[in-house]
Amino acid sequence: MILSNKYRFIFIKGKKVAGTSMEVALSEVCGDNDIVTPISTIDEKKRLLDSGKGARNYGDNKIQNDEFLLKIEKSDGEQLRKIPLPKGAFYNHMSLKEVLFQRDIQLDEWVVFAIERCPYAKIISLANMHLQYSS
Repeated sequence: MILSNKYRFIFIKGKKVAGTSMEVALSEVCGDNDIVTPISTIDEKKRLLDSGKGARNYGDNKIQNDEFLLKIEKSDGEQLRKIPLPKGAFYNHMSLKEVLFQRDIQLDEWVVFAIERCPYAKIISLANMHLQYSS
């Protein structure tokens, strides 16, 4: 989930719809004060390496948020999988209803979007994910 005050958009991330790829791309243009939720540690590492910008402003504890990114930067391989995702008021796959509960936003002043995927492609993606994480 991304809430960009800079560009006045909210991206709601669905499951198995290439949402992480979209979120990584969008997070590169987001401002320092925008809300960008953490993604899997492996993807978060890629996002940091590609753009130097990681998850931010998703929780009240800035120190905890910064420590999470520092651990990601310093870790590789199996170490990355062991890093727990931090908790925050905003999180990955958050619904629009939950976002609006956290922030008083007039939707007529914002662009809200999500992406969808062919149902067959979603099933294949889900199966690939299960195969990848089961090994």
